[in-house]
Amino acid sequence: MQKKMRNVQSLALVAVILVTLFCSCKGGAGSDISDGVLSEDMTVSDAADNTVDIAPDDEDASDNADSDAESSDELDESTTQDGGEKTPSKKTTTKKTTSKKTTTKKTTSKTNSSSSSSKVVTTTYANGNVVKAYPVGNFDYIIEVPTGRDFTILQLTDPQIMDNDYEERCFRYIRETIKKSNPDLILITGDVIYGKYDRDGEILKAFIAFMESFDIPWAPIYGNHDAESPKGADWQCQQYEEAKNCLFVQRKLTGNGNYTIAIKQDSTIKRMIFMMDSNGCSVTDYFNDHSTNNLGLQEDQKTWLTETAASAKRIYPNMKLTVCFHIQMSHFSRAYEQYGFNNADTQTRPINLDTLSGVADGDFGYLGRNFKSEWYDFFFYDNMIELGTDSFLYGHEHCNSASVVYEGVRYQFGQKSSTYDRANYLAGDGSIVGTTNIEAGEPIMGGTVLKLSKTDSAIKDAYIQYWNK
Repeated sequence: MQKKMRNVQSLALVAVILVTLFCSCKGGAGSDISDGVLSEDMTVSDAADNTVDIAPDDEDASDNADSDAESSDELDESTTQDGGEKTPSKKTTTKKTTSKKTTTKKTTSKTNSSSSSSKVVTTTYANGNVVKAYPVGNFDYIIEVPTGRDFTILQLTDPQIMDNDYEERCFRYIRETIKKSNPDLILITGDVIYGKYDRDGEILKAFIAFMESFDIPWAPIYGNHDAESPKGADWQCQQYEEAKNCLFVQRKLTGNGNYTIAIKQDSTIKRMIFMMDSNGCSVTDYFNDHSTNNLGLQEDQKTWLTETAASAKRIYPNMKLTVCFHIQMSHFSRAYEQYGFNNADTQTRPINLDTLSGVADGDFGYLGRNFKSEWYDFFFYDNMIELGTDSFLYGHEHCNSASVVYEGVRYQFGQKSSTYDRANYLAGDGSIVGTTNIEAGEPIMGGTVLKLSKTDSAIKDAYIQYWNK
């Protein structure tokens, strides 16, 4: 009898081991994190200190062209750099259906390692794109794009809303621009509001509600005027994080809202977008403990960005990089010098690439202003180029909209998206006038479009989408 009992116990032990091995290979039947990020028995805090290389259940990594990348679908997704913790705020909600197609969306915050939540939040949009928000890791958001379709990014910049006349001076331009460009993702490169005029936060809330109405993923970054509001940067960031379609993460890095977005297609990450706060706000009264008025990315931001990019590139060596911030680097002036830009007398000698002879295909836009403020770090810049950055997107100089390729990298001032503060106008004589006078002529408003190739996410086309053309 004792021998039979021992046999039964042995069989039971073998069964337990087999079940355990099966669950660990599958990532766990009840695992909250999918796509090879966390296994069932791994906590979020475990993930912050470990690299998990698990191929996704529904994809055969051996069938993928980039075998190095596909062998671990979400790379060092579980790796978080020091100082880069994410802060929680979102609540889970259910999105109402859209008029075009039923779209259900669950929204929650991506949490730091001290949180008990480890859920990947998945959102499916009417155009077939799927957005996944990850609670830990190098990719805060992954946008999965159906095979065989190009991806469209619309860059808006400097709405800089400062009163309640936003429908007339801003929203109508953005609405038409979005309608005409039909983007998959909207990037807003800073100065969403002129913070000192938004004392009760109602202007920001109105802008968020407006952007949410399009049911398109949108991602803002801070400019040098956003944090001037008495409501405070933390309150502003919470509004972004709680918005259903807004991609935004408040990290414990210098500045506000430093985060990443990845474009995934054909089972691999093809492009990684960094959304960074270039700081420089001169009104410090309402700062949190990691805001600064120092201009440019600070050391912890640059370290986090370069280490995160390098970690991703080790798994996805063919992945392309886009870096977005509000205020341009001084190095970028070299890209425009090929067309006569000298950063000295631009206001009296503006440069219109759209009428200039000898402009390379794919270069366009207008330079009507010197670099009013700029920052530099040649070591950081060289690192980003070496890592494979093929595009920098920025705003700040309202009268500049030039987008050019220099030494294989696109340098792009976004097209201003409102008539608040300084903007360009088409005068009656056909000239372009940069001014704060809204009576100067027809406002030149819109956004800048990037078309990403369905094969490798290369920038296959770029142009300004004007609101009225």
